[in-house]
Amino acid sequence: MEVSRDVSVWEKIIKNSLDIICALDQNGCYTKVNEACKNILGYSQEEMIGQSLRCFIHPDDLDRTLLVANDVIKGQKINNFENRYIHKAGHEVYMMWSGAWLKEDGVVICVGRDITEQKKARQKNELHQAIVEHGVDMLAMLDQELNYLHSEGSIHRQMGYTNEQLIGTNALNYIHPDDISLATDLLSKILTSSSYIKVPDYRFKNAKGEWRWIETTISNQLNNPEVRALVANSRDVTERIETRLKLRESEQRFKSLFENHLDIVLFQDREGIIIDANATTLSFFGVEKEEILNHPFSYFLTPEVIPICDKALRDALNGEWVRYEATIPFEGKGTYTFDIAKIPVVVNGSAIGVYSILRDVTEIHQYNKTIRRQAEKLNNIMESITDAFFTLDKNWIFTYVNSEFDRILHTNREQLIGKSIWDIFPEELNGEFHRHYSEALETGKSAHFEAYLKHLDVWLQVKAFPSEEGLSVYFDDVTEKVKSRLELERLSLVASKITNGVVITDADGLIEWVNEGFVALTGYTLPEVAGKAPVSFLTGEETDKIVLERFIEKRMQSKPFHEEMLNYKKSGEKIWLLLEVTPVLNEAGKVSRFITIQSDISYRKEVEESQLQLTKDLFNQNRDLQQFTYIVSHNLRSPVANAMGLVDILSMISKDSAEFNTSLNFLRKSVNQLDTVLRDLNMILSIRDKRDTIDRESIPLALVCQQAISDLSEPLHACGAEVKMGIDESINVQGDKAYIYSIFHNLLSNAIKYRASGRSLVVNIECMSNTGTGTTISLSDNGSGFDTESAGDKVFKLYKRFHANSDGRGIGLFLVKTHLDAMGGHIEVTSEVNVGTRFLIYFK
Repeated sequence: MEVSRDVSVWEKIIKNSLDIICALDQNGCYTKVNEACKNILGYSQEEMIGQSLRCFIHPDDLDRTLLVANDVIKGQKINNFENRYIHKAGHEVYMMWSGAWLKEDGVVICVGRDITEQKKARQKNELHQAIVEHGVDMLAMLDQELNYLHSEGSIHRQMGYTNEQLIGTNALNYIHPDDISLATDLLSKILTSSSYIKVPDYRFKNAKGEWRWIETTISNQLNNPEVRALVANSRDVTERIETRLKLRESEQRFKSLFENHLDIVLFQDREGIIIDANATTLSFFGVEKEEILNHPFSYFLTPEVIPICDKALRDALNGEWVRYEATIPFEGKGTYTFDIAKIPVVVNGSAIGVYSILRDVTEIHQYNKTIRRQAEKLNNIMESITDAFFTLDKNWIFTYVNSEFDRILHTNREQLIGKSIWDIFPEELNGEFHRHYSEALETGKSAHFEAYLKHLDVWLQVKAFPSEEGLSVYFDDVTEKVKSRLELERLSLVASKITNGVVITDADGLIEWVNEGFVALTGYTLPEVAGKAPVSFLTGEETDKIVLERFIEKRMQSKPFHEEMLNYKKSGEKIWLLLEVTPVLNEAGKVSRFITIQSDISYRKEVEESQLQLTKDLFNQNRDLQQFTYIVSHNLRSPVANAMGLVDILSMISKDSAEFNTSLNFLRKSVNQLDTVLRDLNMILSIRDKRDTIDRESIPLALVCQQAISDLSEPLHACGAEVKMGIDESINVQGDKAYIYSIFHNLLSNAIKYRASGRSLVVNIECMSNTGTGTTISLSDNGSGFDTESAGDKVFKLYKRFHANSDGRGIGLFLVKTHLDAMGGHIEVTSEVNVGTRFLIYFK
């Protein structure tokens, strides 16, 4: 009951209060307001609740009111905050506010009092306050042009001027030239302002001609009938300015050092809150300064690191310089190692904060880790390499021995370290090993040698490298290799007496030895080919790749085999060799080397090639004979038979009869046909006979093609044909100019002869490719075309025709193909009835 009564009393107090009591949410909207709002602002409770305070505050006071409201929401209480509201009737209402944030209710509770009357009373006293507030210093009254009307106060004591000296003079005459623009710019602002204007510090010349720094506050009282002047209160702040400049210079030096420090630098107060941070800090964390300030440094740390950094901060706040290293993981950035220094800032004997300098030493730590890993890796390498390895200091003491050393020499390295090599192997003192090791240490040059270790019956291949620390020695067991070499020398002694080429290679096919017969056959000496594979220098462009692959495949089978292969001598001359390969197996049954015997079979290959060419020539002649037989049996028999028959008829009829003249004309026609066939035969035989003897020269294709087009210009023009020639003038081919001209002339003639009746003839001639191996020309038309399927392989045969309504003889395409065959080229054709024909001409 007591609580209920208290609540009732408070509700009555709020309801009847003369001040506005209200509650606002986080968005600045009224959620509660008492009835005083009606009396003070003219608005009812219903009109204000749910509305934003923006709707009622004077526009000029809105921004600063919102800033204060944000501070209150953050937990800061306000007292005596003044602003203006707009009454419902439109006039200004001056209000004074107190407020606080109720976190549990999520609202701001405000109490506002109407101070309009007090404000007006205050304004009435402003003139008096303007005169007396700064009266302890220099006081002046100026007109709107800044002419002195009156001066008093300490101006005489500080500047050396009397009131009489200043009255009637202009203030701008005493202001430093560099500051006059500042004064004139402020004058217009002063003349339009009714409030105090604080003029930025400027320089004023005293009676001695010295420039003094002046601080001035001006109040515009020109419209005040009791004053009618600009009231200026000034103070000499020269010492303060000079001190401030020195302090600023000092601060700037420190600030520059702070901001431009390459390490992360930040300042924390006693609570560990970051008050300032340099550019490196912001760059590292990828944030703006506002995002990092007013946060504890622990905000950016992981839980496991916070205790370490907090302890260092406490130690530093106790006045100690603290330095330590910490590895700190950052989300999204990885893990960094920092060398951290914490330096206390002591004022009046107490640390007010700590400067923290964090130097990124991640790379250094990584380098150290890398060095350690490399050392471990080096040790592993020394243990894993196939060579035995050991090191000696300059006193012949073992400092390192790997496991391979133990394996080859049957030792225990733990018993070797720290002992002299000559104590372990006394029989080798003054022997070959001692001699080479001593020479390497004395000369500083590495030693490479093979030596026999008698007590173990092993041959060692040794590489010794001197250094400032002593000697590093690698060696491996080459006993088998030495024995193989000795065996090879015995084989070489036998093979050196053979006239054929003999090549001995290792299991990988690399040459170990060749005899004089090899040198005589190829021109290569042993020093030139040792360690090389024969195929790497004996094969060439015309070596059959299939044969080469077969040779390598057979060699991998580890069985004896033979192969014939085209090789090249050192001079570049071709040589055919019969290669008889025999693998040599070791005791384990694996190939240790190959012995290859080379026999020169070039003459036999030449004979075989001659026989092959003879066979080809016989085939061609047989084909030509068949063609000749066809011509004789078909093209010659018909005109000869006709002629013989007509001769018999002519012998039986009168010369004066009409039948005689008709028969004579038929006889003449038959004889002409016979003559044409004989001329065709003569031309064909002439081309065949010249096939292997034509004079090849470099022929400009475009020029010859254009000549053929020009020579056919009349029939081309007569049928309205268009020829598009796209062969570049730079393209040349090797061949016979007359043959090439005949090819273009015949193909163009056919295009004219077999053009389509329903459309204008269009011929396209273009180069499809031009490489080092040949040139391809495309010649296409949109003529009547023919059925290539039914024509089959007869397209380029003699006297073959594929258009029944044409008077062609069937020899043009035959000549084209014959010319190309003679020049080593060939031709292909594609055609479609009523679409056109395309020829691809390949010049070698």
